[in-house]
Amino acid sequence: FFRPTPSFGPLPRARTMAPTAFKDIGKLCSDLLSKDYKTGSNSVEVKSKVPNGITFTPKADKTGDKFSGSLAAKSAVPGGADLEVTLKTSGVMSASLEAANMMKGLSLTLDCETPAPGKPGLLSSGKGTLDYKTDALTAKGSYDYYRGSHRSSTTAAP
Repeated sequence: FFRPTPSFGPLPRARTMAPTAFKDIGKLCSDLLSKDYKTGSNSVEVKSKVPNGITFTPKADKTGDKFSGSLAAKSAVPGGADLEVTLKTSGVMSASLEAANMMKGLSLTLDCETPAPGKPGLLSSGKGTLDYKTDALTAKGSYDYYRGSHRSSTTAAP
């Protein structure tokens, strides 16, 4: 004989984590092999922060007879955004502006880069990326102005 039990409302829903972005799946293994145990190259990176909040990061790499370097400066700008400007020894300058949490789970990133010395044009690349992450959904869309291409991906939690 089946007798229903009294109901006290719906069962609490299990909280699910946001799905992992595909590019992050093997990140730990990749970092172990590329960042922690470098072979055939030498590199030096120093980070320093000045009192006004700007972080400078000079970096130098030597592989065989080739030497390259860069100087990056990162700062918080009003409105909750972060600006990073990098100057490479090749003469190329790149900039990235990231506005995280414009609204809950939404971030916008704008990237641009100057062409190598001797090449025409003000910029060689310009890209905008929009990320949206919640417990049940991860969505990403990007547009590259100079290539005229856009990409988007969406992942939902089970």
